[in-house]
Amino acid sequence: MPRSLALVRPREVTALEIDPQPGLTAGQWRRPGHHRWLPTAPGRPVPAGGPPPPTAGPARFRGAYRYRCHEPGCPGHRQRILDREFVALQQRLAELPDDRLRRALENTFLTRLCGPDRATAFYVGTRTDRPGGFRVLGVYWPLRASGH
Repeated sequence: MPRSLALVRPREVTALEIDPQPGLTAGQWRRPGHHRWLPTAPGRPVPAGGPPPPTAGPARFRGAYRYRCHEPGCPGHRQRILDREFVALQQRLAELPDDRLRRALENTFLTRLCGPDRATAFYVGTRTDRPGGFRVLGVYWPLRASGH
């Protein structure tokens, strides 16, 4: 569960990093709520005390946004994505090869949600096991008002 929540409006989203999802350790399974963000493959053994595995399949990739905030001289920020929609899109497109799935993630989570026609904002929160590390929990992406 997040300890702290905020809404961040980036000045500029510069990149979406996508890399292979590493396997989950037994310690990660014991974290409350962790299975909702990074599901495991069906049939994979679950450590004692862990949640039952979901049936939809694993997320093959994890992502992180790179962006600049409105602070003068901001060198940039990098925040991992823990958005359920990031996982759900991968599950819906599970039959695609890796390169096409990466493109689909970029098209949705960078081009569409963070495009120049959008007034993008990130819902961010800290994790209980890493109080100083904010993660992107969701994206708010309304159309930008004309003239802005």
